[in-house]
Amino acid sequence: MSKPLSWKWKLTIAFVVLAFLGMAFIFSQGGYEWMRGRLDRAYDETPEKERRDSEVANEFLNLAGWRATLMDPETAMRMYKEFCGIKEPLTVEAVLKTGKLDGKCSPDGKTGWGPMHPRAPEAYYKYMLIFDSDTSASSQYIRQVGFDYYRLFYTYMKYFSPDHKPHPKFNCYWDKIQKIMSRGRVEIPNDINMSAPGAAKCPDAD
Repeated sequence: MSKPLSWKWKLTIAFVVLAFLGMAFIFSQGGYEWMRGRLDRAYDETPEKERRDSEVANEFLNLAGWRATLMDPETAMRMYKEFCGIKEPLTVEAVLKTGKLDGKCSPDGKTGWGPMHPRAPEAYYKYMLIFDSDTSASSQYIRQVGFDYYRLFYTYMKYFSPDHKPHPKFNCYWDKIQKIMSRGRVEIPNDINMSAPGAAKCPDAD
């Protein structure tokens, strides 16, 4: 007759079961909604002037990346766009016309996250990577999405940022985005200068 399990074994088994249940919850839609709600509350409760430097931004991007890994690209793309201040159905074209953003930032983009956040170009690049992996997306449309990177982090920043300069990290991702765009055959619009002469060298390149 086998001996009854010791309390240590019972505790270990209980811990493993709880760990599996926790992982299952995180993978689920309910788990996403719980985590997203927690991050939204943390953002709202952070004083407006402190939001840009808040660690909540990194957690938000981590959650977006997690959803992409879990084969939920639509949620991930929405989160990346919202981080950049383009909450659907807002478009970059509309932002340039009005100067007003919508998403995890103030309408003028000067507080919160949005296109002036240090990680915003990275978020947009990851958004584009998801598009590039979508076999149903046309190369022409992907190219248009790439032009919008330029418009948001070069044109918008020159008009509306405090120093009227392109995003400091514009060139950290512009070459990579151009490679993604290269398969499309849409002509370069008149408002796009592919060499982006006003953008600084990527600070991470040093």
